[in-house]
Amino acid sequence: MSSSLTATERLDRAEATLQTYLAECVSKARTTFLPAYKGGKSIASINPNGSVGYRGIWPDDFYIPVHAGHLFTNAELTDILEFLTDSVVDLPFLPDCVQEDGMPHFAFGGEYSMTGVRMSMSLLHGWTQLLRLFEHRGIQIPEKKRWLGVFRRSYADLTFSCGLLYSNPNIPHITYAYHDIVAITGFELMASTYTSRSLEHMCELFADVANEEELAEWQRRADDIKKNIKRLYDDERGIYYAGSFTCRQPDIWGSGLAAGISDKETRAAIAKFLVDHAVVIFSEGMTRQTDTPDGWERLIIPFEKGEYMNGGFWARGTAYVLPVLYEFYPDFALDLLEALVESLPKYQFAECVSANTGLPKCTYFLMSVAPNIVAVRAMRRGLQLYDLIGQD
Repeated sequence: MSSSLTATERLDRAEATLQTYLAECVSKARTTFLPAYKGGKSIASINPNGSVGYRGIWPDDFYIPVHAGHLFTNAELTDILEFLTDSVVDLPFLPDCVQEDGMPHFAFGGEYSMTGVRMSMSLLHGWTQLLRLFEHRGIQIPEKKRWLGVFRRSYADLTFSCGLLYSNPNIPHITYAYHDIVAITGFELMASTYTSRSLEHMCELFADVANEEELAEWQRRADDIKKNIKRLYDDERGIYYAGSFTCRQPDIWGSGLAAGISDKETRAAIAKFLVDHAVVIFSEGMTRQTDTPDGWERLIIPFEKGEYMNGGFWARGTAYVLPVLYEFYPDFALDLLEALVESLPKYQFAECVSANTGLPKCTYFLMSVAPNIVAVRAMRRGLQLYDLIGQD
């Protein structure tokens, strides 16, 4: 694909179009919460998509669209934060979702959805960035010491080994919300990378209420992850693996995220891997999670190959790889971005598209649009997606 426009003009055009898409998705996803504890007072909010399901607030799926589009007044955000505070601060650990009535849910999609034994490993990330977003908008966090309590309990639920987050191969559980059917075990890439950033931000978020010892420990853990992330990198193939035991397979999204804590040589290798395997990884600007149509080698729950996270194509995944591609293959990255912009309305901004049937799943999905707006901002500034986490 060729263009007479400059790279900056192409990025500007793509972001402007994505903003119109986000507005269209938000118009479908706007909702009103009527939690009982508010005595019937309505709370303006958004669900992650405009089709059936996904009712409530998922931290990632909420803060990234709000970050990308400034969708609420501060008064509305204050109501939402009060709603979340009542729902979350007394829990044993952070939930995957808070439903519209205020009830928390844990471990969607996994074998522990029945028991709630373990927290999804990446949840420090979403909740940290959500609270930081509120603070950046000038909203005071209520019950901050109680928020610190649930963060402490959640941190204590994580298992570390050799500097990285560790998932027991004998008892797999969800490592990352967008891997909720995948049994990634051993040392783990995606949640580790997110947790490194989030622990740094927890040090800022809770500096006024946490003690010096735990702040120092969080920073040490963040540094350890950065030092040890290469344990999951394959020097010969030039890509990071999702896990070191099961699903020791290229993690396309995770490699794009980990590019932000990788040296230039590693970033260049990741970009080359993506270009070399483009025929399998990309379709109409959307991106698979791993480099094969057969999907992941081990799942928490069965799922057909070529569907959903097991080989389907995702607009959300493209946001992870655009910045690292743009650093080394700018024309390829811009072509990929423009293909995505063209295909998003064709599939009604779907969560993902089946590799088998070409049919969309869950339309008007905010996270198919919003993260790519953030990715374009990173590309324009010569940054990786990791660099813009938590930057409002």
